[in-house]
Amino acid sequence: MNIMKYIIRPRNINLYRIVFSFLMMEFFKKIVKNNPILNILIFFSGVFVLNYVIFIYNYWIPLNITKVPPKTGTRIDDCPGTDDCPGTDDSQYLMSQISIMWYNTYSLPILTSRYHIQAIVDYIGACMTKHKVNVIGLCEVWLYRDAEFVSKHILEMLGTDWTVYISSKNKLLGDGIILFWNTNEVHIGTLFSTKYNLSSGLDSLVSKGFISTLITPYKVIDNKKVLVQSKSQKIIFTHMQDFTDSNSRTKASTHSHQLKQLHSSIIYNYPTFIVGDLNFNFYEGDSDFCSNYKLVPTTQESVVGNLSFKNRTTCYTRANFHSFDYVLKEMCNAETTSRFQIIRDIGLENPSDHEAILFTLF
Repeated sequence: MNIMKYIIRPRNINLYRIVFSFLMMEFFKKIVKNNPILNILIFFSGVFVLNYVIFIYNYWIPLNITKVPPKTGTRIDDCPGTDDCPGTDDSQYLMSQISIMWYNTYSLPILTSRYHIQAIVDYIGACMTKHKVNVIGLCEVWLYRDAEFVSKHILEMLGTDWTVYISSKNKLLGDGIILFWNTNEVHIGTLFSTKYNLSSGLDSLVSKGFISTLITPYKVIDNKKVLVQSKSQKIIFTHMQDFTDSNSRTKASTHSHQLKQLHSSIIYNYPTFIVGDLNFNFYEGDSDFCSNYKLVPTTQESVVGNLSFKNRTTCYTRANFHSFDYVLKEMCNAETTSRFQIIRDIGLENPSDHEAILFTLF
């Protein structure tokens, strides 16, 4: 492996400030040997100056942004397979009614630097260039200032048709979820955040929860945009309690409680889908919850006809592969055209420990 490439990887560079602080502490111990109070004051003054310099570097200097080129594909509803359908030169961009990208950004508090944020924005831009998407859901952007910084540059990259919703109600640590959507292609009516009532471990320091939305696509009739009310979909975006590889009964119980809260929040006026990092293996998950839902199939599964855990792994932690990022639909949802895929085809190194996923509704 290229040594320099390994050194500057976002996952490694985030730890350098901790190493630097430790070395600085050892340096001051040797300079000021007989006055421990002065040693402490000098050390914390140095840390304060260092943090201020890092803050300026991370948030005051703009990122390098490459705008995502617009895609000119025609909606499938407007082109029912006829030879005389106009505007279909770029057939790979024939778009679904609703196309959602979900991505866990791995943007941890304190450890996240502008280098990681730049890599995240570049990765999202590469995904958007490769795939036609009109809704983006991000999670694990815990610091509110990180959420604002990321949102500012992603909107600059996507263009003026896009808008953003940062669900955090706190000005420091929030639930880490951000939504973007193309206002020229879809309309989001109902939109509200809910915090999970129970959490444990490190998750208690943040406010993990879910966002409920009602997404309706537009359609052009007589050169006018109208809402296709019959295509409205209830989409819930969530990031749940982490208890993988843990023997903690408390965490497992907390996760089960969150699943029940999520399920009880659903109002059955519209078909409902759950998209997000559920932090559990659906095949081994809470039986009461899983009995009410089924997995949206991948494109391959829709052809072959059977579900495959091997093809659904989205996360790599502690030398283990996990299937955490899902799209679920209710058992009573008769919809059959939705598809799910893991994005692995953009030719750019993923700075997160999660793969991005793409959910399409035709």
